[in-house]
Amino acid sequence: MPGSRRHALDAWLERLRGGGACVVTGEPGSGRSTFLALAARSFAAGPVLAVPAVPAGSVLAVPAVPAGSMLTVPAVPAGSARPYDGLRTLCAAAGAEAERAPGPLTAQLLTALAATAGPGTVLVCVDDVDQWDAASRDDLGLLAARLPAAGRIALLLTAAGHRPLDPAFAALPELRLDPLTPPEAAAVLDDTADGVLDPGVRDELVLAAEGNPALLLRLPRGLTPAQLGGRAPLPRPLADAGTLAALAGVHLSGLPSRQRELLLVVAAAVHVSGEPAAEADHALRAAARLRDAVPGRPAPWPSAGPGERPGPAGPTVRQEPSDRPAPPLPELLHLADGRIGFRSALLCRTVYAGAEDGSRRAAHLALARALADGGGLLALLHRCRAAMAPEPALAAALTSAAADPAQAAPPALRCAAHIRAAELTPGGPERARRYTAAAEQALLAGQPRRALHLLDGARDCAQQSPWAELLRGKALLADGAVDDARETLLHAAALLAPQDPGRAAEATLAALDAAWSAGDAEACLRVLDTGPEDSPRATHPEKPADARPACDVPPAAATAVAHPPRSGAAAGSGPAEGGPAAVDPVPVAGATPAAHPPRSS
Repeated sequence: MPGSRRHALDAWLERLRGGGACVVTGEPGSGRSTFLALAARSFAAGPVLAVPAVPAGSVLAVPAVPAGSMLTVPAVPAGSARPYDGLRTLCAAAGAEAERAPGPLTAQLLTALAATAGPGTVLVCVDDVDQWDAASRDDLGLLAARLPAAGRIALLLTAAGHRPLDPAFAALPELRLDPLTPPEAAAVLDDTADGVLDPGVRDELVLAAEGNPALLLRLPRGLTPAQLGGRAPLPRPLADAGTLAALAGVHLSGLPSRQRELLLVVAAAVHVSGEPAAEADHALRAAARLRDAVPGRPAPWPSAGPGERPGPAGPTVRQEPSDRPAPPLPELLHLADGRIGFRSALLCRTVYAGAEDGSRRAAHLALARALADGGGLLALLHRCRAAMAPEPALAAALTSAAADPAQAAPPALRCAAHIRAAELTPGGPERARRYTAAAEQALLAGQPRRALHLLDGARDCAQQSPWAELLRGKALLADGAVDDARETLLHAAALLAPQDPGRAAEATLAALDAAWSAGDAEACLRVLDTGPEDSPRATHPEKPADARPACDVPPAAATAVAHPPRSGAAAGSGPAEGGPAAVDPVPVAGATPAAHPPRSS
């Protein structure tokens, strides 16, 4: 278990030695069951009663249980319809009478648990308590509220974090299992790898998993030994629709069409913006457009503000006063401070990846039309996401907006715009320039690995430009591959010397930085002794004098990139593949990119 989670577990076990309660939440695949199982094995203050989670339809059978022993109780069937099944299971396990008489069973259970505790403290672990029957949930909540006064009884529960917590447990202390950090995820892969796992491939898996432990462990299973060893290209995307659905699809089944439409609109908005939530009014207007509302029909979703009921933008829908309350939002979404988003990033990715192409395009088009500024960068990007084939005019407009400093947009959004513009551009130098511009923005966003993939895409479209080679060297340096960075930057200096001495000097200084970062004093001296005019050029054709730069970005932008030393995962990797804000790291359709960028041996 990663260090941060182990620390949280140890802290909570210490707190529960004297009794009390805690509910552990997290998105699907976050490791709630693993956390609970480790807590049961690690608790040393007394006996443990553990109720695991099982699929619906399992048979409930309660054996005789010796009081005071450490026991795994047969699980309650998920979604059981029989009142008090869950609580009755615990009563029987603790040696209490579990008759069907009306009334709460908490008093009997408290007495039995106190006897089970003996001189120590009994820990009751219940996995997926939100799947218990409502009567058992209510009474268990009452029991939890009485634990501080009862003493010597501790309760550790888990519940799904992708929907609101049941009111019965809302007053309990909550421990949310956050996504793994990149170093933690890399360590998990190192510990579980069956055979050789190339460090670059490991980092790709870390990015694709976005900190979800279950997804992190599932991704390597679909790779061949050659792919795991870095000898063959990785599939794109790594986390495809089928993989995501296998982990989270069950939580999306059976939803009404109206809810599915809103979920897709929000997922599309998050995917493009790169933020965890979208502007609520914008998403709700787009959802109303998507379902083709008719005049006089009330808006299908509540507004972002109290008492507001925004309808679709434009004259096609007329809002009428209605005494009927607006239907609630899907429980998978949360609405706060005028913004709407998913409670689970994994579910957001699953919704977007699993939608049909036509449905995704319709959602993006609705989002574009719902924006008041139809010519802004975000609206253009949604319009381009709705396009099916290369559209040079639309791609040019998107490129212009992405390069416009007047547009208030972070580098990650500009990067996504340049990528989509490249995808809508026929192959050739123009497409290469747009991928290179996307790479520069990725580097500014702190995503060196993504920048390297984009530069690979540019190289597949046309001959690599000197400016792109300089950018590649800077990305390698930021990614920690200092030896490769030094050689690439010296190559860039040689290519740039005849056309742009200033940038050639910049490349040489960056090469010196790479040598210094590697701790190679001799390499530093060699760089200092080798000016751009002395660098080898015979094997690298120069760019024609009349050719324009790969991307029109000020030189200062390329130098504003930090390059921390590499520690397991790509530093500053930013949004991961397929997740909100990101476009697939290798965007070139039909190309076979390198499995990962070159790195020092």
